[in-house]
Amino acid sequence: MKREEEWNMMYSLLEEYKKEHGNAEVPFRYVTKTGKRLGEWVNTQRDNYKNNKLDETREGKLKFLDFRFETIDLDARWNDWYNLLEEYKKEHGNTEVPITYVTSSGEKLGKWVNTQRNNYKNNKLDETREGKLKFLDFRLETIDLDARWNDWYNLLVEYKKEHGNTEVPITYVTSSGEKLGIWVYNQRNNYKNNKLDKTREGKLKFLDFRFSDKNDEIKKICLFYEIDYENNKASLKKLTYDDFIARLYYLLDNYKDLVDDNGNLNIIFGMDKDTLSAYTDFTSDELKSYYNKEYMMKLIDSFYKRVENKTPIKIKRR
Repeated sequence: MKREEEWNMMYSLLEEYKKEHGNAEVPFRYVTKTGKRLGEWVNTQRDNYKNNKLDETREGKLKFLDFRFETIDLDARWNDWYNLLEEYKKEHGNTEVPITYVTSSGEKLGKWVNTQRNNYKNNKLDETREGKLKFLDFRLETIDLDARWNDWYNLLVEYKKEHGNTEVPITYVTSSGEKLGIWVYNQRNNYKNNKLDKTREGKLKFLDFRFSDKNDEIKKICLFYEIDYENNKASLKKLTYDDFIARLYYLLDNYKDLVDDNGNLNIIFGMDKDTLSAYTDFTSDELKSYYNKEYMMKLIDSFYKRVENKTPIKIKRR
């Protein structure tokens, strides 16, 4: 193949790269699916430009792709990333950047942070950069993910000991600042998307952990008891799963209507804790403890069988 034909072929590959990635910043080690070393070729064009060996026609074609001719000052580029990390810390209070995190300007900061830890692990992070990262209280060690998951699990165990359940509100933060509510939410999402391994699933089941979405569960229960979910959605969304179940079974246990003649929920579902306590002679926690365990467990097996069969239960009005 003639040199001009070969250059044009590589240029076409660069065009394809830009279509796919939105830029012509080809990593040096990048190889196309057909085995062409596009990254090395791109680097050669920059060297040729630097040494005045790139003819004007080729230079013009590359400029058309917004090609960067200048070589990068790696220290300056590293400092640019470091400044983004400083901004992240100012906003979030830490440098624990999720690996998937991308800045508003499109910089993949999470991957860069992960690279710094890998470089440290493999003794490839120079002392100056290490010192700058330490100044930001940067965690250089990689995390043992299983150990970290178990730390979260132990926080959930403590939550259950204190509250009697694992219905952690998504906004809940522990006294030590751990966002346990978000972690719990992520476990349900992982389960829903088949990303929760069986060992972790088993440990959560041991705590009577609810894997399904709260609203999905409440919808099933509403169907079972002929409650119009859509009509009462605004009220239902304000309740935790445990609050809803406890109030529901309190009404059933005391032969009270779940809804009025217009299909609106019984007023008990909208009561605050003090009003609820005066109405039921139970504190909110006592009500949830009793009706979520002693009472509900007696009915749960038959309940779910009937829900799966979509067989409603008629509640007689008194």
